[in-house]
Amino acid sequence: MPYNKKAVLAANTQAIRIVLRLEKEQRLATEEERVILGAYQGFGGLKCVLNRTDQPKDIRYWAKSEQELFKPTCALKQLIYREAPYIRFSRETYTSHSGGV
Repeated sequence: MPYNKKAVLAANTQAIRIVLRLEKEQRLATEEERVILGAYQGFGGLKCVLNRTDQPKDIRYWAKSEQELFKPTCALKQLIYREAPYIRFSRETYTSHSGGV
């Protein structure tokens, strides 16, 4: 089965959303949440998460083959920076999963 960047990005985003919720609620994952967390694959094959996403026009810096990932990547970054309990956590989360910035 070929590597589906869009599906991996969606699954990773869902897993990060759960981690942030668990941190906020200070609780352990349910069985259903553990299954989702277990599907997390990291961002090694998604170097696009390091691309600029500050403004909609930043899509011009993206390779044509990855432009479909622009909006989901923007959403991921917004999720991390909006929902992280503190800014250091969000930076650590983002850089640890993307190979560093």
